[in-house]
Amino acid sequence: MVLNMLILKKKKKKNAEDRKIQGLKYFMN
Repeated sequence: MVLNMLILKKKKKKNAEDRKIQGLKYFMN
């Protein structure tokens, strides 16, 4: 259960980073 929470946190963090990168790409174009 704790492991699942850690994985979810990692996914959320990764999603936020991916969104930031996508935003930068969009901003550059």
